[in-house]
Amino acid sequence: MKFYGWIMVALLFVVYFITGGFGQYGVAVVNGLMTKQTGISRSSLGLGMSLFALFQGFAAPLIAKSINSKGVKFTIVTGSICFAFVCLLMATVVKGVMAFAIVFGVLGGAALAVSSTVPIQASINYWFTKRRALAIGIVMISAGIGGFFISPMIVKFVGATGGSYKMGWYFIAGAFLLAALLVGLFAKNKPEDIGQVPDGRIVEDLPGEKKASRVFKTKKTYELKTILKNPTIWLITLTSCGFFFCYSMVNTHAIVHITDRHFTTATAAVAFGLMPFASIFGRIAVAAIGDYIEPRILWAIGVASYIVGLYSLMVASSYTHLVVYAIGMGLGWGINMVSFPAIIGNYYGSAAYPAVMGVIFPIKQVANGISPVMAGAIFDATKSYNIAFWIGIAVCICSLIAVMFIKPIEEDA
Repeated sequence: MKFYGWIMVALLFVVYFITGGFGQYGVAVVNGLMTKQTGISRSSLGLGMSLFALFQGFAAPLIAKSINSKGVKFTIVTGSICFAFVCLLMATVVKGVMAFAIVFGVLGGAALAVSSTVPIQASINYWFTKRRALAIGIVMISAGIGGFFISPMIVKFVGATGGSYKMGWYFIAGAFLLAALLVGLFAKNKPEDIGQVPDGRIVEDLPGEKKASRVFKTKKTYELKTILKNPTIWLITLTSCGFFFCYSMVNTHAIVHITDRHFTTATAAVAFGLMPFASIFGRIAVAAIGDYIEPRILWAIGVASYIVGLYSLMVASSYTHLVVYAIGMGLGWGINMVSFPAIIGNYYGSAAYPAVMGVIFPIKQVANGISPVMAGAIFDATKSYNIAFWIGIAVCICSLIAVMFIKPIEEDA
C-alpha cells in the first residue's frame, strides 16, 4: 500500500485551511462587523476574545486525552461539529455581552481547540519523523492561504447578502461541517493502524539518510515528568507565550485600530488578510529548511520579525506601515507555527506531543487570553492602543531572549 502520510498531509491541508483560516481570521472579521452593528464595546469584544483564547487552552488536557484514547480523527470531527453549532448560536441566539462571552468565548474557544491546531499537529508528528518540518510546514501553510482569502471573502459575502454579520456566522458554520465530513471519510489516526511506519520507511536503513540532516531529533519518547523537570520546556513555553500574547491582541483589535487611524474598513480587511498571506512564506521557509537548520534558530528570526511588524501597526499612518505590519507579523507567525511543533517533536518524541501540549497549551493560552481584554481596557481608558502595543513589544523581547537558551535534554544531546 502506498504511504498514506502524504494523503494525510493533503487532507489536513484542506482541513486546516478551514479550521485555522475561518476559525481564527474569519471570526475576527465577523466579530469586527458584529461590534459595529450591535454596539458591543471594545472591552467587551476583548473579553470575549480573551475567553475564546483561554478556553482553547483549558481544553488542551481534554484534547490530549481524546487523541490518546479516541484518536485524531474522532477529535477533529467532534470539534468541527461543535464549532459549527457555536456559529449557528452566534447568528441566531447571541444578542448581548454575556451571551457573546459564554457562547463565543467559552464554547467557541473549546470547540475550535478540539478541531484545529493541536490534533492536526499531533497527527503530522505521528506520520513523519525525517520530514517532520516539511510536512508540518505544508499543512500549516493552508491557514495562511485561508486567512488571506477568507477575510475579504467574508466582507464581500456579507455585503452581497444584506450586510448582516449573521451571514458571516452561517458561512463559517458550513465550512466547519465540510471539514468534519472530510476528516470522517478520509482520515487515518496513525501509520501503525494500517501497517505502515512514519515517513513510509525506516529512514536509518537507507544509505546516507543519517547524514542528510544536522538537526537534532531524539530517538526516544520522553515521559512527561522528565520533560517538565528540564528548563528547556519552560523556555519554549515562554517563547510561545510571547507570540500568542501579541497574536490574540492583534487578531482582536487590528481592524478597529487601523480604522481608528483613518483607513477604510476595506483597507483594514486587506491589510489584516495580507498578514496570513505573508505567514505562508514563513511556513514555507521552515518547511524547506527546518529539517536541515535548527528550528530554534528560525524561531528566533520569527520573534524579531514579529516585533518589527507590531511596531509598524502601532504607528500606522501610511500604506507602507500597513504592509510592514502585515509582512513582519505574518512572517513571524508563519515561522512560529512550524518551528514550535517541530521543536517539540524533535526534542521529546512524536508520541509525547499530545501530553506536552496538554501542559503548554493552557499556559500560553492564558497569555493569549490576557492581551485582548487588556488592550480593550487600555483603549477604553486612553482612547489609544499604544500602551498595549508597547507591552506586547516588551513581551516579545523576553521571548527573543528565552529562545536563545533552548536546547535538548542533556542526556540526549
